[in-house]
Amino acid sequence: MECRQASTVLQNSNDRQELKDSLGGDLAFTGFADLAFDLPIQFLKEQNIHAHCFVSAGNIFGLQEVQRELLTWKKLWSSTRVSAGFGIVVPTNVFRFELNFCHVLRQLENDRGKRGFQLSFASPY
Repeated sequence: MECRQASTVLQNSNDRQELKDSLGGDLAFTGFADLAFDLPIQFLKEQNIHAHCFVSAGNIFGLQEVQRELLTWKKLWSSTRVSAGFGIVVPTNVFRFELNFCHVLRQLENDRGKRGFQLSFASPY
């Protein structure tokens, strides 16, 4: 997907500078599947600490592609990024903590995704 041009005014200047929008999209879609399962240790079960495996996919595209009917299912799927992983989930009353190992299954040539560990905190709800 090509980057779109965006124009901005530099601070303390009347000059405009053309920049590229790094994502280049106006619309986005994502999909996520998660399989959670208990670990075979009684203490972890009692604390509701569990493991999970997941797959995530998503894409962005511009309104111009939709308006001009340039967006085909084949183009949409071939430019969709996909990743998968597994991890440990620690739910609490205040937040949900996850330690995951993620692996990029598909990315575009200019993407900078990489395989590795990820920590996340989220609302418990």
